[in-house]
Amino acid sequence: MKRIAVIGHFGGGKEMFDGQTIKTKILWEELGKTNGFEMTKTDTYGWRSNPLKLMKNCRQDVRRNEAVIMLPDYNGFLTLSVLLPLFNKKNKTRLIYVVVGGWLPVYLKEHPFYLGRAKKFSAIVVETEAIKTSLEKLGLKNVSVVPNFKRLEYANQTGRGFEKPFSFCFFSRVIPEKGIKEAVEAVKAINLKSGKTVCTFDIYGPVGADYKERFEELILGSEDVIRYKGIVPFEKSVETLVNYYTMLFPTVYYAECLPGTIIDSYASAVPVIAFNWSSGSDVVKHGKTGWICEENSVSSLVKNIEFAMANEETVKKMKQNCLNEAKQYSPEVCLPKMIRIIQGN
Repeated sequence: MKRIAVIGHFGGGKEMFDGQTIKTKILWEELGKTNGFEMTKTDTYGWRSNPLKLMKNCRQDVRRNEAVIMLPDYNGFLTLSVLLPLFNKKNKTRLIYVVVGGWLPVYLKEHPFYLGRAKKFSAIVVETEAIKTSLEKLGLKNVSVVPNFKRLEYANQTGRGFEKPFSFCFFSRVIPEKGIKEAVEAVKAINLKSGKTVCTFDIYGPVGADYKERFEELILGSEDVIRYKGIVPFEKSVETLVNYYTMLFPTVYYAECLPGTIIDSYASAVPVIAFNWSSGSDVVKHGKTGWICEENSVSSLVKNIEFAMANEETVKKMKQNCLNEAKQYSPEVCLPKMIRIIQGN
């Protein structure tokens, strides 16, 4: 039985909804369902309050296991990319870095010193081909692709969400970088131009602490059309999203890669209207599973929303495409790729 350790943000026993924690927990749970692994974990939650404990755990993980998987954020990468290779000098443990998001190529390009650290890992696992290509251009040869994945119940039909007014949604962290302001402005503009309510917009997700006041001002006076609906656990995403016509996701977040919200949307048979982030065209297939808009352009967002509302038959076909695409992000498809990397095959 192969011994493996997972080092990542498990949330310290708290219920947390950020992408890093969700991805760490999902990988842990899915690997735990497979045969042939004896697993231990190190939770990096609050590690700054006790860095010596983190160092001790990392040393034990490297020395006692045949493979160590880390899923750090930016700050965690700077620390763990030093500790793990340092403790592995006398071992032959496979060190596997599972990248959360798409920030790494930009960071390594701006800070080439850290390229040497990245090269010390047996494998760097990214979520899209676009990120893999970017890292390979920097000289890394240890990069593999395993998409973000979730175990979800797929929607069993694609015909819901067509009632008038059309219902659109947002399902992510509510922060400026995720394009929430642009989405709200687009919905407001369409209804204003129509002279009546032709579309509504429901917003799900945790609101950033420093954005709460601005967000409340943004939707003030429009609550009958634009509604904040709170936080939904990821395992209840499909039953929540299945009723919507399409999702609006005009993100400009620098670290975006393959967001879990896209997988949620596809499993719910809901196409996505998005800005073109670095991996956007890899994830949202324009005209097939959604539409890619011009970045930072509210007018482009309006244009694509209006096109969706005027072409219900096209959206029906896209909903089926989304269900088909969702299967590419299932554990059954993605986990075997991860297992081969762990085993060094």
